[in-house]
Amino acid sequence: MGQANPKQGCSGYLHGRQGLQGAKPMHGLLAQDCCSSGPNRSFLQNRPTGRSVSILCSDGLSGQDIPMTANPTDETRQLFATSSDGATIAIYERGSGPPLLLIHGALMDHHGWNALSPHLRQRLTLYTIDRRGRGASTGTSPYAIEREIEDVNAVIQAIGGPIDVFAHSSGALLTLLAAERGLPMRRLILYEPPIILESLRPLYPIDLSARVAALAQTDPGLAVRAFLREGPLWSEAEIERLAAEPSRWAALLRMAPTAAYDAAIVGSYRFDPDRLRRIANPTLILAGAVSPPWYRGAADLLTDTLPNARLAVIPGQGHMGFYIAPDLVAAEVLPFLSK
Repeated sequence: MGQANPKQGCSGYLHGRQGLQGAKPMHGLLAQDCCSSGPNRSFLQNRPTGRSVSILCSDGLSGQDIPMTANPTDETRQLFATSSDGATIAIYERGSGPPLLLIHGALMDHHGWNALSPHLRQRLTLYTIDRRGRGASTGTSPYAIEREIEDVNAVIQAIGGPIDVFAHSSGALLTLLAAERGLPMRRLILYEPPIILESLRPLYPIDLSARVAALAQTDPGLAVRAFLREGPLWSEAEIERLAAEPSRWAALLRMAPTAAYDAAIVGSYRFDPDRLRRIANPTLILAGAVSPPWYRGAADLLTDTLPNARLAVIPGQGHMGFYIAPDLVAAEVLPFLSK
């Protein structure tokens, strides 16, 4: 834990719900309003109450309820859950209302939800995560898909499930696997899970995960290019446009090793109707109207197979519609979650 402004004489953290570890420095709180001054004073405990925090100080004096910043939905708290293998998974809590867990796809971390979050957080408490090996989350070697399912379970248990889940791409496949195992999830929102139809499976390189992992050790740029070219089938023009944006490309290079994880999830997932029919969760499948046809084919098949699913098509959008047109996506998500 870091120190707050030493002039205030105290350091303070907002702790999450039971089971969540770690914290984020408090915003909008003045130490002199609760603890007596002094360089060694610290907040030992605090109790969030929505718009205020009750402080217990290290000298045994309990401070008054101190107001938080004016709009608590704009506050972000960083928290951590510990997975079965000891990996720490970073969680970011923001908003107000019923909880919604958001699970990102390939070459992303929790920032991938930044465009959509403002459209949801006035009515929902959002929990975005960094999947293992990304952002502030750790991981262990060798990678195994089962570890990521355990990560999701650890996050849900820490937040206090069951919980609604919105997941994108490979994150949506991960969510399906978690649902098959009976993790405590309520409603599911799945944006274009990249299920490879059997007719297309011969076209998917079975060694993509291993090659991306090897390339990431020596040339992250080649690893990212190989993944984008052979996984989601980006064109060379699309890849070059992305590479021409230095900050975005640099972020992708940092996450290059994790692209092998997503390639493993996509490559190993097998469509099993009998298994999927056992997933009774109310499910909203989202698909972009201008996405490549294999995404729509998978979305249609999944909608027809899950016993309690419906499909919503986002007009004018593709695989990244939740990022490019968040208002259109929110217009489908919020009514679904309000039922």
